[in-house]
Amino acid sequence: MDEHTSSIEEASDEIYLDKRVDYLKMRLDHTLTHLQTASKLIYIVDGAVLAFAYFVINAFGLTKPISFFLGFFGIVLAGLNFLHSRFILTQSHWYRENDKRIRALLNEPDVGRLPARKYTRTLFTSSHGNLKHIHVWITFWLVVMSVILFLYAFGFLGEIQMRTLR
Repeated sequence: MDEHTSSIEEASDEIYLDKRVDYLKMRLDHTLTHLQTASKLIYIVDGAVLAFAYFVINAFGLTKPISFFLGFFGIVLAGLNFLHSRFILTQSHWYRENDKRIRALLNEPDVGRLPARKYTRTLFTSSHGNLKHIHVWITFWLVVMSVILFLYAFGFLGEIQMRTLR
């Protein structure tokens, strides 16, 4: 093999490597953008539904039919937040895998995670993990609120007196 052929192959390998890294960086950026956009949307939906509940209760009081109606919306919102927490896990996996591939191509070492401590084995070790846990807690409290509203709607709780804020 002559020197000219060797330099062409090296240039070709370098172009291939650059294209692979650019592709993976684009996928990484796409993953982060998709997650950020979805997170903004879920927060808008959460805020809109909770504001709607506030205005309905303020306008009509908390009757049993309204309690059932709001409990239903709470369950739907809890389901959306749970699905969003699963989406965060999926995006975290994609992000981690793309990051590994880029580092392998560039022969870079792993950044690593924060060391796990006794009470924080899964909590507070990654930003995706933290965001997932936030949405699991939102889901939990929305389900609790919805169950209370359903119990009231079906007569298992006593009469609730609501003061209107003016």
